[in-house]
Amino acid sequence: MHILVIDDDDRLRQLLKQFLKKNNFNVSVSSNAIKAKKILNEFSFDLIVLDVMMPGKSGIEFLHELRLKFNTPVLLLTALGQIQDKITGLKSGADDYLTKPFDPEELLLRINNILKHAKVLVKEELKYVKFGSFIWDNAIKKLSKNNKYVHTTNLENNLLSIFSQNLGIEQSRVELCKLLNLEFNNRSIDVGIARLRKKIEDNPRKPQWLLTLRGKGWMLRATPLNKT
Repeated sequence: MHILVIDDDDRLRQLLKQFLKKNNFNVSVSSNAIKAKKILNEFSFDLIVLDVMMPGKSGIEFLHELRLKFNTPVLLLTALGQIQDKITGLKSGADDYLTKPFDPEELLLRINNILKHAKVLVKEELKYVKFGSFIWDNAIKKLSKNNKYVHTTNLENNLLSIFSQNLGIEQSRVELCKLLNLEFNNRSIDVGIARLRKKIEDNPRKPQWLLTLRGKGWMLRATPLNKT
């Protein structure tokens, strides 16, 4: 599991990194929201530990922007007495919060609880699917074309995981919103599908792999691949 810790407190950030690594997590860190956005464009994360009070862009502002593109679970770190920030954060899509100062063991319990209850988008029984020159690896969420890596965002990875585990079955907007924990009127799905088509289709306006079924939703036309 890969965790991103975003906190401007250098000491706390490093302590969290060391503690989580000792508990078998892969950990990346960032001191502010701007750096965190760049990291998110390069890596996929299973959970984000996010401090609310940071200079420049606050954790709440960062969370609002995050939810426009990513569905990554978020655990907020708040100072004692920041009741409104807790409420705002939960309304904005945070999964839980922890008040500073906190016991590291409680942090670990809350992280494991979030991960335990997170929706599983990848089914272990089908690891690879193939469409055209592309191969999607569900186990590590990696798209490749002719054995060359194709960069995909977290949202695109989640969409590919859902579509590849439901081959031949259309996925409606309602179903995708439920699986991705998004509001029904959220346009992130449309953006994600449009961007995916630019990467996998010769002509995104006439897709042959990621199909639109009018009035029903979308479906990936692919075949399971046995790969050792």
